[in-house]
Amino acid sequence: MRSSRFYIGSPLVTVAVVLMGISVSAGPHQNQGHLSPIVAFKTNSIPIAPILPFSPKGKHAVPEGARAFLVAGLGPVNPETQISPAAIDATAFDEAGGTYKPIAFGFPMKGSTEPLTMIGRLTSGDMKIVGTQKTFVGVIFVVPAASAKFRLKSKDGGEYSLALTAKYAAREEMRIADLLCSGRIDQDVKGDGWSVK
Repeated sequence: MRSSRFYIGSPLVTVAVVLMGISVSAGPHQNQGHLSPIVAFKTNSIPIAPILPFSPKGKHAVPEGARAFLVAGLGPVNPETQISPAAIDATAFDEAGGTYKPIAFGFPMKGSTEPLTMIGRLTSGDMKIVGTQKTFVGVIFVVPAASAKFRLKSKDGGEYSLALTAKYAAREEMRIADLLCSGRIDQDVKGDGWSVK
């Protein structure tokens, strides 16, 4: 089986993804533990991992207008955890009754000082982390900047109140080195309420 491996920012950080039938096996479905929020924060800028030939290099995703990114960090994630699209398919709600769906996922990455690096959308298959024993997968939403209270509902029906952390900084031991994917990751360069700069 052939694999494609793309660098994410630092030469020490790589991502294996599926492109045109080329795949990397993430192994058997041995650990698909339930993921729940372990951290949540808002931000106005998220660096984008250049994992594909057309990926913007050195660019950040930024919200437009009176919007912000909400990151719901789901975990715990360890090297044995198989992360499926369903595991990170959640809906966020704010105090005004607004409903928001994820635009992408990301992880804290080695070689970066940012709390999170945006990877893309996992549209099929599973993925596993490499390089740390415990972290989270960040599910990213575009929300009104004025909203301060959020709830999260997972696809399996779990509901959680999100306690926002001001100026969140990921610890070095939570940063991943690699991401192995046995499916497909799509990467957008713009969307409803956000763009790349």
